[in-house]
Amino acid sequence: MRSKGELPDDGEHNYGMMTWDFYPKAVYAAYNGLTGLYHDKDFERACELPWGEWAFVFKNDRELAVALWNDGEDDIPRVFRTDAVAAEIVDIFGNRQALPVIDGTVLVTTTNEPQTLLLRGAKSTELLPPLSSFAMPELLLPGQPQPMTVVLANPFAEARQATVKLTLPPTVTASQSQFSAQVAPYSQAKFAATLTLTTAPTNSLVAKEWVMAEGQLAGMEPVRQMHLLPVPFRFPSRLAGEALFTLADHTKITQLFVGDPAKEDSTWKGAQDLSAKVWLAIDDQALSVKVVATDDQHCQKNTAAQRSWDGDGIQLFLMPSGLSSAVEMDFAREEDGRSHVFLRRLPPGIQGDEAALRLATERAGTQTTYVITVPFAAIGSTAEAFARGFRFNLMVNDADNGIREGWVQVAPGIGTGTVNTQIMPVLLAQ
Repeated sequence: MRSKGELPDDGEHNYGMMTWDFYPKAVYAAYNGLTGLYHDKDFERACELPWGEWAFVFKNDRELAVALWNDGEDDIPRVFRTDAVAAEIVDIFGNRQALPVIDGTVLVTTTNEPQTLLLRGAKSTELLPPLSSFAMPELLLPGQPQPMTVVLANPFAEARQATVKLTLPPTVTASQSQFSAQVAPYSQAKFAATLTLTTAPTNSLVAKEWVMAEGQLAGMEPVRQMHLLPVPFRFPSRLAGEALFTLADHTKITQLFVGDPAKEDSTWKGAQDLSAKVWLAIDDQALSVKVVATDDQHCQKNTAAQRSWDGDGIQLFLMPSGLSSAVEMDFAREEDGRSHVFLRRLPPGIQGDEAALRLATERAGTQTTYVITVPFAAIGSTAEAFARGFRFNLMVNDADNGIREGWVQVAPGIGTGTVNTQIMPVLLAQ
């Protein structure tokens, strides 16, 4: 129940649901919610939602419980049709708030913190299309209008008036900020607009601007959504001097053996165990990436099976403007000094050229230097697409004695078998 110590790198000190000084961890709240709300319910089904949104329905003979959350930064309103006589939302700490049931529907807002929608007396529930949805631009660029689309939906059997209002910061302008339409039964109204950033790119890697949208369907409660849109980080194009990224502390490390007392010798011991510095340079033909990795032992035995990620090496993720998903590439130095390059994944419909990718490496003491060259054409892109900004992420894998121990990364969202492109930093060369 309680951790036996306070050292974050000691597996024996991290098993409890509460810290050593009795502060509840996230698992304590999750356990409390599971035992309090779900112990007498059976799983019924998962709702169909876009990737990154989750809704699971549980039931007993008195009520339905819907576990809800999303993996993003935005709050997302969702509408359920139900025969419930009453509804309430319950957070992971057990706090309850009543929700109105209007014409057999319940409006709930999902966040990245799990909640439970309790439907009292319900035998059925159905997830309806969202009342309002937005196709937002992937990023905001200075002085360049970026398209967005607003869709207003009516899930009812009679026509209803729908309205949406956008509230913007001083640094963002919109070609249209208010939308209104009479929406036919079970139909949608669609509007187009553009958003433009009026300031220069920032010097912050995680800079974003916000757009607040308030939508309302006649007879329903208003819905407010906050959308956070990336603003490009302007980086100096160079492969020497001060590093663009320094990956050397707990915020950048992912360990695979935390909490396993049998693998304590494989836990991260500090920057001398694994750390890295990263530089980027760009010209009209290619992106160059230089990585100087500090690692007390170089181990790479897995290139023959295209599993270089299971040893020391680099995994690079790029998503220039115009591509539907990230390009994934592996780069490694084999133990005999040879370079290994593998174009692991491309977006659907894109032709790549693995042979055009270049890697030069050098091992000196406990440091390995990687110089990577990615021609734009090799990943189905162009200089113009990169000039509009590109999403970037990178991880440096660490394996000692043939065992993968973890990695350091520029940003979260990688290393788990999937790539979350929405939280990849957006870069723009100076």
